[in-house]
Formats: sequence, structure tokens, C-alpha cells
Amino acid sequence: MRYKIHSPHPQNSIPKCSLESKSLALRCSRQRVRCFVRAFVFASLFVVAPQVHADVIVSAGTAEITLNEGVSLPISVFDAYFDDLASRSQALSDPAPGNAGFIDNGGSVTLIDPIRPHGDIPLSGDGRARQSTTLTIEDVSDVLGSWSLSNDNGLFVGGSTLGEQIALTSLQRWTGPFVGSLTYGDFALRYTGSRLVLTSNIDFVDAAFAEIGNPNIDIAGETLSISGDLLVGEALAAFDQTSLGADFGDINFTATLHQTAAVPEPSSALMLAAGIGSAALMRRRRRASGNESSK
Repeated sequence: MRYKIHSPHPQNSIPKCSLESKSLALRCSRQRVRCFVRAFVFASLFVVAPQVHADVIVSAGTAEITLNEGVSLPISVFDAYFDDLASRSQALSDPAPGNAGFIDNGGSVTLIDPIRPHGDIPLSGDGRARQSTTLTIEDVSDVLGSWSLSNDNGLFVGGSTLGEQIALTSLQRWTGPFVGSLTYGDFALRYTGSRLVLTSNIDFVDAAFAEIGNPNIDIAGETLSISGDLLVGEALAAFDQTSLGADFGDINFTATLHQTAAVPEPSSALMLAAGIGSAALMRRRRRASGNESSK
């Protein structure tokens, strides 16, 4: 005798109560997604506009330099001035006044030294140590706070730890009561955390040519200005100890600034990620709903 067992539910069918439970769960899930999206949209109405971070770099400019002769032995008499293209041998041997113009004021000279733009790759291989401008200003209200530091051991600045800098491009030649001549140049303005130092990088790299006394730093629109007195640095004073710290002129950097591509701050990125996440969740729920309906 065969017994036929009758299932309470037809084959391949789903109990009504099960369907109702799944339908209810799906409706609740959809409701949670809708609530999340509404809350996200509502909250975004009260969120402050996303903070955007954009660095600022030096794209052009000049430094106007006035130098008083005779303040220190190694800067007794200004003899010649050379531009970025002159080699070291030219700077040593070519006749005065060199290939770059300057103003002789009688006892002092005024020079215009071009700033090397950020990203410009200097020439090399002719006896010079031309410098690159690397300063990136992250906060225009605090230029020095944005300036990465160079180490300072007095005579040399940036020898072991080279921070950011603003590079100049010319060479100076001086004569005096000594044999031959002395050259200074391929200057770089560096910050040590306590002082701004103009380093000379011809013959002796990282040499502290002058400290910037009474520095004044200002940004107006797209122009950065750094000005101050030139005080005899340790490298010059190595030839004349009595002149260390003496005021022998002034310098005024006028640099054109350029803003780099804006980058969203982390808070903005989180908001964007949340929005993307909610959209992905909604797509996943729709796909699940479609699968359930086809069963």
C-alpha cells in the first residue's frame, strides 16, 4: 500500500506567510534607505560649503638689492654682475662690468636679480650651482608657517636638511685689498625657523651670505613681498670677523604668485564618499527587489 503525503504547500511554492514576511522586510529596508537619503540631503543643507585646499607657488618675480661697498673686507668694491647664462669661468675672467646691468650709486650699487620660477629646471655643468625655487605656500596668512625649514649651523644653512627656498639667478664679483676676486651668487632665500638667510651657492654651497634683518612679509592679491636689511652673514664674516651682523644694504623680493589646482579637504571627501555609498546601497536594494519579484 502506498501512502501519498500531501504537503501543505504546492511544490516550488512559497508559503503565503513567508511571502508576506519577505515583502514586509523589503518594504522596511526600502523605508530605511529612503530615510537615510532624506536625512543625508537634509543635513547637507546645513553643512558649510566644502573647504578647498589650494597651494600657492612663485611663478615669477625679482629681487631688488642695494649693496653698500666697504662694510666688510670681502665686499670691498663691487666689480661686475653676471646673469643666469654666464658660466663660473666667465664670472671670474670676463671684464667688468659683466653682462648684466646694475646701477652704480657711488659707494653702493643697486641690482635687479630675477627669481627662478617654481618648476623651472636650472642649467648645470658649468661650474655653477644654480638653485631651484621650491617654496609652496599652504596658508597665505602665515607664509613662514608654510615654509619647510633648513638646518642652521651658522656658517652654512641647509647643508644637511634643505627646506624650501626662493632662488635667484645672478652672480656678483667683488674685488678689494686681496689677491684676485670673490664671487657670490646663485642665491637662495631659506628659513631656519628663527631667521631668513640669503645663502650663496657659488664655490661654497649653502654659505650664509646675509641674514635678513627686520623682515617684512606681505601678500597683496597675487604678489608676495619680502623685504629687509642685509646683515653680514657668517660666510662673509669668515673673512672679516669684526663685520658679523653689520648692515650692508637691503633687499626687496617681489614675487608673482600662482595658485595650484584645488584639492578638496578631507571633510568634503567624506561627504562625497557618503553620497556615493548611499547611491550604491540604493542600487543594491533595487537589484534585490527585482530578484525577489522574478521568483
